[in-house]
Amino acid sequence: MLKITQASEGGDGLLLKLEGELLEPWLAELSSVCARATQSLRLDLSALRYADTAGVQFLRDCLNRGVAISSCSGFMAELLRREDRP
Repeated sequence: MLKITQASEGGDGLLLKLEGELLEPWLAELSSVCARATQSLRLDLSALRYADTAGVQFLRDCLNRGVAISSCSGFMAELLRREDRP
């Protein structure tokens, strides 16, 4: 299950806190929420416990688009750094 909470919106842009597991079935909803951001977007991953392959790719795509990621656990940071291996 993934919980998406709008933590703040102001001078620093929109901050979304993601809690639980980022799995492929929930990416459409998260993408929709992210697309509504009218200012800069930041994702707080402090409560994100797991992301499947599609979830990790979504986060990498976000980083490539300039989305900031904050409060990332060591586990999630490693998933984002790790290159997919055959």
